[in-house]
Amino acid sequence: MFNTDDVASLSINGTPVVQATFGQDTGIVDVTPFIQAGQNNLTFTLDNTQRGYSYGFDVYRDGALYFREQCGIFNAFGCNSNDQTLGQVYTRTLMLRP
Repeated sequence: MFNTDDVASLSINGTPVVQATFGQDTGIVDVTPFIQAGQNNLTFTLDNTQRGYSYGFDVYRDGALYFREQCGIFNAFGCNSNDQTLGQVYTRTLMLRP
């Protein structure tokens, strides 16, 4: 997770895995211990606590970029024309099989 303004989170199959707050970049996080046999749901969320918001989520699989979504530019220009909505402003669930 990168480009975080205000609180970005990842959960896998409902279990919280990692969280990044204002300005943080988590770097690469190995989520292998959270992956189960069969389908896995990776849920990314972003909560906005004040003013605009931005986010970036990358998922790598076997060393290659599998998924990327980014919106806004941290501390410069927020998503959706600098939308000021508060609360959970983004949710995306990816279904992944091992």
